[in-house]
Amino acid sequence: MNHLYTKFFLGMGALTLSGAAFADASPWLPVPRTLEISVSQVVQESTEFYRGEDRRNLPFGNFDQSTTWLGVKYGLTHKLALDFQAGSSNLDAGALGESRDTTDMSFGLTRSLLDEAEHGTPSLSVRVGAIIAGDYTVGRPNSIGDGADAFEVTLALGRVVSSRFALAADLGMRYSSDDVPRETFANLGLHFQAIDRLGLYAQYQMKFSDGDLDIGGQGFSPAGFPETTEEYSRIRVGAGFAITPELRLDLSYYDTMDGRNTADFEAVNLSVSYTFDLFTM
Repeated sequence: MNHLYTKFFLGMGALTLSGAAFADASPWLPVPRTLEISVSQVVQESTEFYRGEDRRNLPFGNFDQSTTWLGVKYGLTHKLALDFQAGSSNLDAGALGESRDTTDMSFGLTRSLLDEAEHGTPSLSVRVGAIIAGDYTVGRPNSIGDGADAFEVTLALGRVVSSRFALAADLGMRYSSDDVPRETFANLGLHFQAIDRLGLYAQYQMKFSDGDLDIGGQGFSPAGFPETTEEYSRIRVGAGFAITPELRLDLSYYDTMDGRNTADFEAVNLSVSYTFDLFTM
């Protein structure tokens, strides 16, 4: 790997770290036989939601959620990587009460198709993943998920433009059980390496659904919350700091810009990650 990529990846983290509740596929794989473990705390809140496409006040007052995530990534080879994510969420939904539940778990395998350090082209990867539904009550406005198992496929594309700039994008589809609509999601991101160990980034995130059921619409009942057409567009901005080449911190902020049948929330995510070089152990 030449000096350009070495300098960039030293402080990166931001586009390759697990985004916890909003995990992205990455075109750049971990170094072979390295194990990255991350712990993230995501705090989100909202007082409004989208009933269909109309933004309204939450009838039960507020929606405050705090989720702790554990993420693991392992580089099998320079072409293959594994990832895992699970967590626990504490939810305060005002008049509906409080609850603490386990989140959905996800497992993934990423295959590098093109590596810009080797071929001079943008890096390209494909990730296939499985989601196992968590242990929580479904069919309520304060459920933390759809309660469905799922399979997803994501293509990720990235380019290190210079020692300071990189671009990344991904596009994926998720197929779920239990009549949850098929979802298409996409992320577009820009990373700026301010100094050797500090990276700043911005990302635009979108999700679309092929369903046609709206909250309060024809045929809707509370049990049908997982079957509603959930869509959103939001922005994420943040910073990643490499304390050492192995230890990194990431702080990011999310804001919902538009949506359909989803909460209009803001969120803050603080992640700490450490990479173990298993070659030396």
